[in-house]
Amino acid sequence: MPQVVKLGFKEIEVSFPASSRTDFDFTRQLIERRLVPDDVTIQVLTQSRPELIERTMASIRGARCAIVHQQPALSLIGVWRAQRATRPVEIA
Repeated sequence: MPQVVKLGFKEIEVSFPASSRTDFDFTRQLIERRLVPDDVTIQVLTQSRPELIERTMASIRGARCAIVHQQPALSLIGVWRAQRATRPVEIA
């Protein structure tokens, strides 16, 4: 992180903590070892599923400031199938 901070970045995406133990542990180490400067906000990514959100929130516990980016846990095929099951889809 020091090189990114030297470049002047103030918001840095650090991990996808619910995806692996390595990402989770990396995020925890940044916070526990106080490696994030006070003027820098870390960002993490998670899918919109309760168990993944909980895991992500556990990874950033104790952070001075953090941004959580959530993405829908649906594929485009899943959305298409859901639409197909509930109503006809018009294709232009």
